Amino acid sequence: RAYLSAARILPVSAFLKSSVRSLLPEMTEQRFTVIGNVVDSKIFFYRKEQKDAPVIRLCAVATWQHKKKADKMPELFIDALAVLQKKTERKMVLTLIGGGNRVPDLQEHCYRVGLTAHFPGFLPKEDLAEELHKTDIFVHASAIETFSIVVAEALACGVPVVCSQTGALPELVR
Repeated sequence: RAYLSAARILPVSAFLKSSVRSLLPEMTEQRFTVIGNVVDSKIFFYRKEQKDAPVIRLCAVATWQHKKKADKMPELFIDALAVLQKKTERKMVLTLIGGGNRVPDLQEHCYRVGLTAHFPGFLPKEDLAEELHKTDIFVHASAIETFSIVVAEALACGVPVVCSQTGALPELVR
């Protein structure tokens, strides 16, 4: 009812617009304007960093929660990084930012596959930006994403992103 009575609908991605339109086909194209989430460019900006060449630093950000239907899939990139580390003989260090009830399981999983991982918990935006400036690659494995502000923040910092091809992510990462 709210959508149908609204003068204008402002989804954060073309994916979300398409999803709403599929549920409410009577909504005309003209009622929608896509306005992507914003990134604070005073905090998230490109800064050339001197990287530690022998070590590849990766970062992921989420609330690592057990849910009935898992939307974040960290085991996917943890396992892939462990295999890549063995094949390339290059040290990989993964920083998983955020909290949640899955953190102990993810710590154990990283240990089991031989991947060095840090779990700093939730970070203020300024500290997150500092972590991203030290990161070589941002990883984001998700089953659904209407818009990923952390992917946009990583890109704003000049960090290459490897992510799932789902939801709005292909709009951000090509």
